[in-house]
Amino acid sequence: MAAQTNTIDGNTDATATEEAPPKDAPSDENNAADLWPGAWGEIAQNFKKNCEDGDYLDVYQLCGWMAYNEESRVKRWFQYLKACCCALFQTAGLLVFIYNALREGTKGVCDGDGDWDVKVIAVVSTLYISLTMGGLINRLDSQGLYEWDSWSNEEVPAFVSPFWLFFGLYCNYFALIGAIYGSFLVIYLSESVLDVVLNAVALFFVVELDDLMIDKYDYERIIEWFQEEYERNLSKYRGSQHTQNKCESACTCCMGTIVVVFVILAMLGAAAAPIYMAICF
Repeated sequence: MAAQTNTIDGNTDATATEEAPPKDAPSDENNAADLWPGAWGEIAQNFKKNCEDGDYLDVYQLCGWMAYNEESRVKRWFQYLKACCCALFQTAGLLVFIYNALREGTKGVCDGDGDWDVKVIAVVSTLYISLTMGGLINRLDSQGLYEWDSWSNEEVPAFVSPFWLFFGLYCNYFALIGAIYGSFLVIYLSESVLDVVLNAVALFFVVELDDLMIDKYDYERIIEWFQEEYERNLSKYRGSQHTQNKCESACTCCMGTIVVVFVILAMLGAAAAPIYMAICF
């Protein structure tokens, strides 16, 4: 305790005391480490911030959170059903769309005889899609709970199911890559300016479908859970960490390699498509 004396005209006016903080008082850094423990603490903290901002959450991440934190089995399985329908639309539905476009297309591999005005719009639209989709691919693994190391599940927060995060990440990559090549294909097969414009934005819906299945209520539920349940169960989460057996590690490595190959192909396609469209449309 430190004492402070104020003297005015030689007279002692008052003595005020100030309480010095104890030497062992926890710092803000220590409090943060206690509140967000383990290798996944920073990801969990960012997840909470994303929910407060109302951004970067999709139906797969919501299923991952509900798998461990939703008591109602009906609500949980209803959300699982929505996620599975979304996954089917983003994978099988996208493949059917591309197959149908190839089957009904009448152009050759590189005709180069399109009208100049349609070709200009096609090249501009392709360039826009390349830049947009390329940016989405680069940012995907830094959004929400997808920030964890996708080659392992050790950084997945203890209150989230790793299965749904892996499943959602792979579905999103597939949808992005399929949308890139699908958009280029339908633009190339378009016959008019109107067809080019409509086809250029048609597959964006598929990419955004998993985000559109989330509403304001879902964000509010997770925020409320953080405020009321997270700290109460913190002792259970502290020190907890997801692990993988040999089979899971092999599957993760295999899927991770496939994703890397797909991303490389997507980026190459995004770079080459505007040039191809300018020459061959």
